[in-house]
This record gives sequence, C-alpha cells and structure tokens, in this order.
Amino acid sequence: MTKQKMDLVLFNSAISNLSRICRVLTMSSGHGVMVGNGGSGRKSLVTLATFIMGMKPFSVELKKINKDDFFCQWYAYLQLILYKTGVEEKPHVFMLQDRNIIYETMLEDISNILNNGEVPNLFEAKTKIKVPEVISGQIPDAGYKKDEIMVPIQVKLKAKGFKGEQPDDKKWKEFIEGVKQNLHIVVVQSPSGEEFRVRMRS
Repeated sequence: MTKQKMDLVLFNSAISNLSRICRVLTMSSGHGVMVGNGGSGRKSLVTLATFIMGMKPFSVELKKINKDDFFCQWYAYLQLILYKTGVEEKPHVFMLQDRNIIYETMLEDISNILNNGEVPNLFEAKTKIKVPEVISGQIPDAGYKKDEIMVPIQVKLKAKGFKGEQPDDKKWKEFIEGVKQNLHIVVVQSPSGEEFRVRMRS
C-alpha cells in the first residue's frame, strides 16, 4: 500500500464497522474477515483503521504465472511479514484480498499463522527464488542480487542467533510470540460465488 489521500464519507454504519476493526486490532492475535461486495468500503475501512491504530499496512500483489514461481512470490511475502512482526516487532496489518487468493492452499498457510504463528518449513528453503519487484527493496540486505536471491530472511535470522525452526529454541519461541503479538490478518472477501461458502466452511 502507498500513502495517499483518502476521500471518504463516513456514515453511521461505516463508523460502527471502523470501530469494530479498531477494537480487533487492539487484541493480541486479533484477526478478521471483511465480507462485502466490491466498492462497499471494505479495503478503505481496514486501511483507515490501520492508520488510526498506528500500525503499518501490508498487502501482496501476486502475478498469475506458473505455479512454482507463484508460490515463490507468496513465500517471499510471508517471510517478509513474519520477519517484520516477529523479529523487528513492528505491528502490521496484513490485508489479503480475495482476488489475490489464486490457490486455496494459500489459506492453509494463513491458517497456520493464525493457529501457530508460523508456516512450517518456511525458513528452511534452500533454493533460489525470484522476488517480486514490489518487495525486493524491502528485503533485508543479505548480499544477494536484486532479482534472484536465496530466501534471504533465514540468513538474517541466523545472524541474530536463531538456530532454525526448532520449537524448543528460546529465540524461536520469542519469534513466534512476536508474530502473534504484532501481526493482524484481515481477509477481504466477496460474499458472492461458491468460493466464499467453501472458504468459510474450511
């Protein structure tokens, strides 16, 4: 998300929903689902609530490419947001719009974060991945090339004393707690279509 002026008309219903979103964001592990048709103000209210609460917005822009490269992009985004919330301990609101949910397995990753504060094996990847231009500048510098880098966050974690995804490791526990405290996920979903009903059931 970029910083830009928002021209909004806040009627009573919008203000009530804005208050609810802000209340959710004050809670540890506070997450939500915004359900409504396009143009109903879902994204705008989440963006405004994020600003009011003094948190940083985070969103993804994923290109429809082959499946392997697509998930490389997705995992790069997840590594980045977990690093910012778990290591840097900066409160963020991760807004995931339904148009970016290309594969339903993405929701399994979100579910893992909601339940456990992590995605299994996310930081154990050894292969090189292509990182989207939109986030390449946000990745902590680990001495890699701009367009094709090894999963970089794991290097930073090890530099800070992390031994990897070891549940008994003190630093890893602190990392998970940081994610749970500082990451708030809001899924923006349209109520139309079969996808909504399937996602709500799962």
